[in-house]
Amino acid sequence: MAQYEIIKTEIDEFKMDCIHFGNGKIPMVIIPGVSINPIAPMGASVVNAYKIFNDRYDVYLFDRKTPMPKEYSVYQMSEDTVKVMKKLGISNACIFGTSQGGMIAQYIAINHPTFVKKLILASTMSKMNEVAKATFNKWLELADKKDYQGIKYAMLTDLFSDRFIEMYGKMFIEMQPEITAKDCERFITQVNACVKFDCYNELEKITCPVLVIGAENDKVLSADASVEIADKLGCKLYIYKDYGHVVYDEAPDYKERILEFFES
Repeated sequence: MAQYEIIKTEIDEFKMDCIHFGNGKIPMVIIPGVSINPIAPMGASVVNAYKIFNDRYDVYLFDRKTPMPKEYSVYQMSEDTVKVMKKLGISNACIFGTSQGGMIAQYIAINHPTFVKKLILASTMSKMNEVAKATFNKWLELADKKDYQGIKYAMLTDLFSDRFIEMYGKMFIEMQPEITAKDCERFITQVNACVKFDCYNELEKITCPVLVIGAENDKVLSADASVEIADKLGCKLYIYKDYGHVVYDEAPDYKERILEFFES
């Protein structure tokens, strides 16, 4: 397995971790979606999942900042991510943003175009829709009740395909780390940021090449959210059949599709 490191960056009043790996010279930034737990313990699995990029790319997967304030918008998340990119000397990067990470990536491309060479927006949205509203309200209700088991179950049933749930659902629930009160607060903050997110009318400011990838059975944001972005930008769009929100973790050809776009 390829080697990796956890870079712990301190800027002013906050810290941000990232998983760093790869032997190449092309900067690649991965911005993940809403997470209950910090990403650092996932280093080995991330490197294995993205090993196809190891030889040509210098890869950074960014977490959110800590401490995370209760009120923390997607725009603020994007600005803090750019601050860390600047400190690490990353610019003109190939950026892959998933779910809320795709929302963050849109703001980076809108407000800091020199930091983005190419952009992939995966299972994300540019503004709220009814499917997303229902999903986020359900998650917030579970979190407010501190129904940690309910949150784990929702993460399984809302994010993954029926095929995955049937084959690995029980294992997924059993392998999830315990959720603490602090984890729950972090989760609530991120979900609230999604609820308030809307950059649709600023999308025309994105000038780099963009690929939008969605999933037909996305129960979190809907496939229509991906179509909406692609129509607004007039960019490439690919919708996977028979997959759910985290198609980027399930579809066997997904990483090759990312690589093909970045290399084209």
